[in-house]
Parts: sequence; C-alpha cells; structure tokens
Amino acid sequence: MSKVPEFDFLVSQKSVQQKRNLVIFKLNNFPRLLVGAGINLKQHPGMTAQKFYRWLDELIGDEPHTFQLRTIKPMLADLLCYVQSQDQPPGEAIPRNSDALLQAGTYALFNEGSADSPYCGSLGPPYEVLSLKEAWKSLEGLDNTMQVTEETYAAEGNSLIQSLAVEQKSQCFLTKRTGIPLLQVWIFPETMRWGHGGLAANTECWEILANLITIGVDLFPVWCANLISLDCNDPTGCRMVVFDELSKFELSDDTRKALEKQKKKVPFLIPQDPEIRKFWNMHFPWTLRVHVGGGDLTDDIDESELLNVVDDLDENNRNGDFRFGDSKFNPSGDYEHLGAMVKEVWMKGKQPNESKESGSGSVKGEERQGK
Repeated sequence: MSKVPEFDFLVSQKSVQQKRNLVIFKLNNFPRLLVGAGINLKQHPGMTAQKFYRWLDELIGDEPHTFQLRTIKPMLADLLCYVQSQDQPPGEAIPRNSDALLQAGTYALFNEGSADSPYCGSLGPPYEVLSLKEAWKSLEGLDNTMQVTEETYAAEGNSLIQSLAVEQKSQCFLTKRTGIPLLQVWIFPETMRWGHGGLAANTECWEILANLITIGVDLFPVWCANLISLDCNDPTGCRMVVFDELSKFELSDDTRKALEKQKKKVPFLIPQDPEIRKFWNMHFPWTLRVHVGGGDLTDDIDESELLNVVDDLDENNRNGDFRFGDSKFNPSGDYEHLGAMVKEVWMKGKQPNESKESGSGSVKGEERQGK
C-alpha cells in the first residue's frame, strides 16, 4: 500500500502506516511538490493552526518563522513527481495565530502575504531523522545505550539512581504508577547528540539527574520508538504527546489506561527545574522530526533505478504494447499503485527522464533531482 485513502497521490510507507490525513508539501524544489511533513489528526484531536505552526517551528529548529499554510491540490506531472494543479490555485492563508481547528487535506507553505511566493526553506534536516531504536537497531547494546543501572556507576560510586528514586518516588514518570518493575532511561542520550540540527549544541553535561527519568519496564520499547514526548512549550501548560497508536505495542491494560489518563492532564506534572526542561526541549523536536517530518514516496523509492527501468521500456516498447504489471515496478510488494502511476505517465505521452514542453504540467529533469 502506498496510498492514503483520503488522497489520490502516492506517499511513503511511513505516511501510510501513520494514516496521515493532513499532508504538508515542501516547495524548496518548486514547482515540484515533495511531502515534507504530515500527521493523523485523529491521533492529535484539537490540533489548532497556532499549535501546528509552533510544532513546525520546533521541527525546523530555527527561529520562529512567518510562513503561512495554504491548501493546494497536487497533480501527477511525471514519474514520482507531483506539482500544483493548474485548475485550482492555492487557498487562503491560514493565520499563524488562529485558534481554528486544522482540517484534513493537502497544504503547502508560502511566504507571508503571497500565494505566488512559495516558502523554499527546509522542513527540518535534509535527511530522515531516526528514532533511537532505528538508529541503533544494527548495533548491539541498545539497552546499554538507553538504560542506566546502578552497576553502570557502581565503580565510581555515582548515586544518580538512588537520587532519582527519591526524586520520582519510585514511580513511573510517564504513567505515575508505582509497585511495578521500573528502569531508568536518558531523556536525550548523549549518543544521539550528533545529526539533530543543533538541538544539543549548547549542552556540555549529559550524565546528570536532570537527564534521567524512571519508566515502567513495559514502556521501554515505546520509549525507544520515540512514541511519547512532552511538549513543554504549550502555552496552556506542559502536555504529554503520544505520536502513534499504542495498540502497536504490547502494553498491559493498566499501562495503556494510565497513559491515556496522563495525556489528558494539563499541565503534565514535571519539575520546574530549567535543566530538566532543557532536555525535554531537545527530545520533543527530535520526536517531531521522527514522526511528523518526511513521508514522501521518494523516501522509499530509488528514483534513478525506477527511471532506468522506464527508460528501458521506452527503448523496447515504443508502441506501448506491454503490460504494466505491478511486480515490474513493485519488487518489494509494498507499492501496489506504482504500476498505475507509470501507466498514467506513459499514457499521457510523457518520457519520464527527458525535459518536456512547457505548459504540459511536467517538470524538467534538473528540477526533479533535489529533495
């Protein structure tokens, strides 16, 4: 599956698995549209425009921006390539301070005050940002990367664990449950400090109490998937945010109910220590980049290899007398609609790896390269 039911364009498996119904196209390779971000509004009920703008600002990681969301309609222009439909101009700008609920649909970012001026900046780092589990799955010792045990510091006589037990009253920081098996984890592991767009640039000391929390043992897979974080900058108070369906993990009913209860609490109880909030203010943008950023089909498909396949078809099947079997364009079996895209491009008389005449809605080869 490579298509979200609400939309008639193809996206990555990440977008499909998250069941995204709000998609943000980035325009830094205008006129080509590439999915730069998206969410499932059902997973984040009550998402206002103002809140989503703030999330985008944190995801990008720079100073607050002035770009504005406008609805757009994508159309297929070439192989793996969408552009803005010529039949439907961008919609009205959504004010950045609007408390109106965002509606499902397709959007793009434009510079303030003009539908003719696309925002060509980035939407976060120019690479896929991985969760802790994904980043370390090929290495041994994931538990040692994340967990902190008394034995870890016993040789040096470090008392972090004992101090944490007193600070958090031997309860799970996320669910507030007691009397369950617990372990300690870093909020933002030092091993993840690189490659996060400067999130950790001003941090020198990592192995401190402010960077530790205690969680239930059954929440460890959830934590390593960056599924949960704290939005400490919400103007209504600190909030727990769960970025995907908890049903994807084997959690007890008690744990799941406790998480749902804590999600609803505003503010979520967190010490006022600015050092603690500093680490959460690194963890939250990291988690936004993992779950909200990216999602374009080209994240999964090797575009050059597919173009070579189609070029071969061009050379050997000029009359178009061949079958668009999905197996030819979908060797992994995950992209059942890819063959239909190739057929649509072919039937429109397009040559996917060549420049086309202007006005046809296609994108020139050199404009297709960037992501």
